[in-house]
Amino acid sequence: GTFTITLPTSGMNAGEEIRVKNMGTGTITIDPQTGNIDGSTTDYVLDVQFSAITLVSTGTNWEII
Repeated sequence: GTFTITLPTSGMNAGEEIRVKNMGTGTITIDPQTGNIDGSTTDYVLDVQFSAITLVSTGTNWEII
């Protein structure tokens, strides 16, 4: 299906990871809320089947590894 994942803005310790994989044919939108993903405040989109992302918390923002 198509859905949105909203990343937490608090309660994450630096170094904690979130992994997301699109197993279907829909679109997964990752919303960083008030933080950012690799310096960008825009949503990150996984719209290709079997595409994946691993995000690591810096304590306030998210980095793609």
